[in-house]
Amino acid sequence: MCGLAGRIGYNSPLTVDRNFLSGMGAFLKERGPDFEGYYIHNNIGLAHTRLSIIDLSEAGNQPMTHFGITIVFNGEVYNYKTLRHELEEEGASFKSHSDTEVIIVGYTHWGLSGLLERIDGMFAFALFDKRIDQVFLVRDPFGKKPLYYFSDDTEFLFSSDIRSIWSVARNKLTINSDAMDYYFAELTSPQPSTIWREIFQVKPGHFISINTRHPSKTETRYFFLEEQDYTGITEKEALELTEKLLTRSIVKRTVADVEVGCFLSGGIDSGLVTSILAANSSEPVKSFTVGFEIDEFNEIPQAHQVVDRYQTDHEDIVLKPIEISEIVDLMEYYGEPFADSSAIPTFMISKAIGKHVKVALSGDGGDESFGGYPQYLLAYKAENFQQRYPSDLIQKIVTPIDKGLSRVIPKSDNYGSLKEYNDWPGSKRLLRDIGFNTEERRLILKSFSNYSQSYLEEVWSAQSRYNPVKQLLRASFETRLLNDYLVKVDRASMKNSLEVRSPFLDKELVSMAINLPENLLFKHNQSKYLLKRLAQKYISMDVMKRPKMGFGIPLAHWLRNEYRELIDEYLRDEKFRNRSFFNIDVVNRILDEHQSLKANHGNKIWSLICFEIWCRKFLD
Repeated sequence: MCGLAGRIGYNSPLTVDRNFLSGMGAFLKERGPDFEGYYIHNNIGLAHTRLSIIDLSEAGNQPMTHFGITIVFNGEVYNYKTLRHELEEEGASFKSHSDTEVIIVGYTHWGLSGLLERIDGMFAFALFDKRIDQVFLVRDPFGKKPLYYFSDDTEFLFSSDIRSIWSVARNKLTINSDAMDYYFAELTSPQPSTIWREIFQVKPGHFISINTRHPSKTETRYFFLEEQDYTGITEKEALELTEKLLTRSIVKRTVADVEVGCFLSGGIDSGLVTSILAANSSEPVKSFTVGFEIDEFNEIPQAHQVVDRYQTDHEDIVLKPIEISEIVDLMEYYGEPFADSSAIPTFMISKAIGKHVKVALSGDGGDESFGGYPQYLLAYKAENFQQRYPSDLIQKIVTPIDKGLSRVIPKSDNYGSLKEYNDWPGSKRLLRDIGFNTEERRLILKSFSNYSQSYLEEVWSAQSRYNPVKQLLRASFETRLLNDYLVKVDRASMKNSLEVRSPFLDKELVSMAINLPENLLFKHNQSKYLLKRLAQKYISMDVMKRPKMGFGIPLAHWLRNEYRELIDEYLRDEKFRNRSFFNIDVVNRILDEHQSLKANHGNKIWSLICFEIWCRKFLD
């Protein structure tokens, strides 16, 4: 994995300064500690830092230039050997064995659209075609790799790290109050927007074309999830297809000229990735698990079912609260306010793995593709209720009867709750209820926009052609996965110069899973049913009974004890009180309720702390 940055200058003189590029590149060191390179052509400047994974020789260094085309590339192309062979058959020749060169040569033979139809990987890259005075910014289909940009009449800036742009354009930036609203609801930023009103991200599966002679750009979408008809597919066929595609996805993500390891939690997704890789490997697989001294958050015992069965080369990492200075440093590295507290264990396990390998496989994306979250199962049950009782009159009759029966035989989802869910707007279905709810944001924020609702409603409406279950699955790729989980893993791993690959986020696998009938995805009212069935083969027969564990930390406990100092330093300090963003009386009430054990406001307090850390670094 690598880091990239660049500038297109439109104002006179039409030159780019090397020191300017070096300043932007200074924020990319962890992403690429092995080599840094620069390219300047009149008003175009490109910077690159390299983490050497494929073709470790100097021939793989960047910026790379051939045929009047220069590229800075961040990512991996898993099928680059196949594409290289295809290009060689068309008469192409190569100077290196890198996947980066395959992109340049592929572009010259097939054009950008033809290249993107063929490429299989995770990536963000900038390609400068001097022949037509165009720069193309391209981001992978699911947004695994970040690519930020800023533009005005004088310049176009882009980078893998938002801090690079902030460092050279801070006087042009203003805080985005809409993004603030989303942050305090969802603990992250609403892509393609960012915390800065003037900075955006290239959308997943899109590319932007920038004219290098005068300020103009166009945006093109190149990737759509395929629609496939699996009507009539049996459970046996679906399991066989899932196993085939997942195995293929895992194996091709081991393509590297360095050693590859695995994240291994006690969950099904990373357990399957590790197990299938081990079953297809002649050497012991390196695996790593994070645990805690508090049993509720400790996944080490479950993870060892895989370790013991496949005899992996394993390391357990028992986490204790890390130093406050390290937390502050990590939060600043994100460059935007980010308050998913699982960033801490993700950072810690990445730090441990990074001492042994440069590449690790993870289980990210399994929940989104195969229906792993409770909200998905609730949507499935509610849809079944609607189909079984389509008439409002019948629903009014059966709902109180079911409510009465549920008092005798308790169950989590009675007809009343399912009927209520079907009346929810899409924004409420997508909202995870992990930060401040609408009324709480109205109280705590002095400038309240409720942008979160309109943003989520827009994402929901974009998938309106599908039934509510598939609508939720597809919309989650553009909300919780894109804005939170992929951001968390990318920053936490790249700070440790570790490349993380996600087999579940394979185009072919996702396209299959997202189109399977819901009665297979949620058979017997089991979330992620197919993966659990597959895990019975590869991990243990008891996985169906295993409760879902989030990859979290004992945040509420730590904030009352080990991290109480963070509250005093960042939320009871004069700097925080003097900011114009919050109603301090509401903040104090939340702090008092949490410390007195009247309520668990862990996520809310953490979001305030992380925001204040960001303010002191990037606003003050």
